[in-house]
Amino acid sequence: MFESVIINAKHHQHDIELGLLQDIYERHNIKETFLEPETTYDEVEKPVVSQIKVNQVIEVVVRWHAMKILYDLYRSSSIHSHFVRANTVIHPAMNDRLRDCATEEAMPEPKDFNCTLDYGHRYAEYSRFYHALTAHWVLIEKIWLAKMTHYKKSSTRNDRYNQLWQLWADNPDRSLREKLDLIEVVDFTWGYLGRNIFKGRFAQLSDWVPQADLAQFTENETPDSAWAFFIARVTQELRPPHIIELLLLLIWNSEMAWRIDRPTYLRQLGFLVEPQSVEEWNDTDWPDTQFSLNILDEDVINSLVDMVGSEDSYDLCEKQWYNYKDTQWQGNMQGRILGYEMTSQQLFELIMFSGDV
Repeated sequence: MFESVIINAKHHQHDIELGLLQDIYERHNIKETFLEPETTYDEVEKPVVSQIKVNQVIEVVVRWHAMKILYDLYRSSSIHSHFVRANTVIHPAMNDRLRDCATEEAMPEPKDFNCTLDYGHRYAEYSRFYHALTAHWVLIEKIWLAKMTHYKKSSTRNDRYNQLWQLWADNPDRSLREKLDLIEVVDFTWGYLGRNIFKGRFAQLSDWVPQADLAQFTENETPDSAWAFFIARVTQELRPPHIIELLLLLIWNSEMAWRIDRPTYLRQLGFLVEPQSVEEWNDTDWPDTQFSLNILDEDVINSLVDMVGSEDSYDLCEKQWYNYKDTQWQGNMQGRILGYEMTSQQLFELIMFSGDV
């Protein structure tokens, strides 16, 4: 039964690929040795879902239940009410908003986990949460893999990053509704929970960044802007289990001794690791390796353009999306969208006719 659900259920769409990517990460992240192309992407490019193994079924079931921790936090009355009042950081002004977040009200401790939704609505909402969570998680694993792969030619490396940028900013396999779900879940998990890990006594950058790399965050920056720059970078590397682990160890278990070397912990996630293992430099271009969360807005805009049916509509779609984001998202969608049973067409009309721009 589990196998049939995993193969056919939409919310498990990314699980097999994610499992293969995680397996590569777990086998190689400690070594920090560059991987040969034939032992990396070829394993995950076309996972055979119909041939799912027993150990993969167990892994998916465990992940499905473990990630309910994040959904329960999303549904916690104390955290939910705080989150819906916070400005989304997935925004063109992300750097300014993160700088403001350095001094925002601290995230409350979670309480009141008793969800008022009935089982059917809760299951449907968590399914959408999980689908979006694993979709973004796959991208993070693919970015780590791109960094750690040994390339025969620089053009091959550049092609790989171009493919990743398309998945990030113009993903043809996601509907508009799925992209909006993604913005909600990524903003909560990585933007909101992620930044709150590094607050208070854990906000000192020198505790997390090696001394040799510290200047790239602090030089010519105020403490708040340096922290914002760090958050923008580190949230590109955090996986959901690490967010849960850090929240439990640092935020809600403050008496527990932290005996792990923090810069090493982040480096094993891919933080401050840049792609550099190339044999032949046949292309002088250097790829942009920083996948900022606010690029997800671009993915939404490109869906709006596709639904309009004209590439000339890009500027209009961009204005309409940011107008909606600035005037109505926080009040109508943030903390709520996963419970709305609206189609992509209905969401398109809501955004495109949200008011004059």
